[in-house]
Amino acid sequence: MAKYLLTIVIAQFGTKKYINLLFCAATLILGVSFLNTGLSSFPKGNIFFVFPTQIEFIPQGLVLCLYGTIGLILGLFLILTFYWNIGSGYNIYCGREQNIKIYRSCFPTERKLTVHNYARFIRTSFQNYLLLEYP
Repeated sequence: MAKYLLTIVIAQFGTKKYINLLFCAATLILGVSFLNTGLSSFPKGNIFFVFPTQIEFIPQGLVLCLYGTIGLILGLFLILTFYWNIGSGYNIYCGREQNIKIYRSCFPTERKLTVHNYARFIRTSFQNYLLLEYP
């Protein structure tokens, strides 16, 4: 029984992954290009780029402007979550006290760190985890 009384701390990285940054950049670039194409269809010419577009403004141009605006808002939101590192923290599995504590960072307007305390976790799964990871 004494070998199960140790504490395990596992770090969680949250949104600070470079694949998320790549997805943010792609969303922003596509949002700007959709908005540019939608706005370029209004005066029947091109505003920023030299590629000719033959898109009518009323049905397709408005939809492209809407998609571009949504893409810009989503891209900015994803970049801010990457910058604030939402969801990062660590998990503490304590065998002596038989509880799990989960620490996570939140949005800047809320508390900086949330703590979830789960007492009396399932003992068999924790013991199986210890037996698999630390024979």
